Amino acid sequence: MTLNRILNESGHVQAADYTNEAGSSEQPSSRPAKERHLGLDFGRLTAAFFVVAIHAGPGTEAPGFSGELLNQAARFAVPFFFCVSGWLFARSYRHAATWHTLWRYEWRILSLFLFWSAVYFLNPSIAAIQEFGWFESYRERWHFLTASPVQLMLNGTALHLWYLVSLAMGLFLVWLVNRRTAIPGVLLGSLLYLIALAAGPYHGSVLSIDLGLNPRDGPFFSTIFVALGFLTGWIGFKPGRRMAWLCFAAGAIVHGLEITRFYLLFHASPFGYNFVIGTLFFGYGAFLLAISWEPSGLLDGLARLGPLATGIYCVHVLFVKKMDFFDVFFPSEWWGFARTILVFVVALLASMFAAKLPPFKRFVT
Repeated sequence: MTLNRILNESGHVQAADYTNEAGSSEQPSSRPAKERHLGLDFGRLTAAFFVVAIHAGPGTEAPGFSGELLNQAARFAVPFFFCVSGWLFARSYRHAATWHTLWRYEWRILSLFLFWSAVYFLNPSIAAIQEFGWFESYRERWHFLTASPVQLMLNGTALHLWYLVSLAMGLFLVWLVNRRTAIPGVLLGSLLYLIALAAGPYHGSVLSIDLGLNPRDGPFFSTIFVALGFLTGWIGFKPGRRMAWLCFAAGAIVHGLEITRFYLLFHASPFGYNFVIGTLFFGYGAFLLAISWEPSGLLDGLARLGPLATGIYCVHVLFVKKMDFFDVFFPSEWWGFARTILVFVVALLASMFAAKLPPFKRFVT
């Protein structure tokens, strides 16, 4: 399938409103496609690519500078998705400030979580099938998952699904504390983010905290980004391009310096860090760039694939696991880059195909 064919096919996705981004909870609306925010759509597609790079990129099997750099350069992506969801929720909540608005979002997220958890449970790894057979692989998988009920609730049957649960919790907390103003959500989110920092990358410092779980899970990491997106949408703020670039660049630099400091002082691998202080400005800066920019030309065409970010995010790990089989056949120096592109394209095509099937469209757009 050529690029032009893909771009032409993306026109059929436009029936789904851009509010249905990865993990967003709004249902398709009746707004015409011309009212779509293509900057957000392009940002969503870009963020989805970098999420794929984290899971399929170089360094996954053979760490090196290029892999570590790409791994950390991608850390804006999930915070970006959280910000977009908060922004979209603010738009809906201003129109209808009722708990029904929240429930529509939460039900959307829950349905995604349950559907994709079922998909991943029904697709055990090739290694497990070879070792145990189909029936025993399901049995072993079930015992493994039920051994930790808390982790099962927070992550589902695949680790990357943590995002959906964290988003649902973040949205609920922002809705709970925000009434006439959006500031309380930002304050609560900041407190939770400090706790996450103390329990995660800065564990062992003066403010060290042990949560007994990954601080990325639950509401600790997500709430601040959801709240910042909500605040931006609530007040109708649209930054200038220069301000957005400054925030993004400053966040990227601070994020990089923090990771470098951990490496120099503790010889800690960058692959072990999902977020630091700079990630806050890194992710929010990417969001500001998206809402302050309208792509044109070829980028405009690519932006129209943005609604498929949900499907790309949710389905790509299936293909990452299946392509592990080919790792031994290709040099690790370049296979990670090639695998990232290959997994992204296959996940995109799979999402486009699913979007044409009415029963599955809501799970990929």
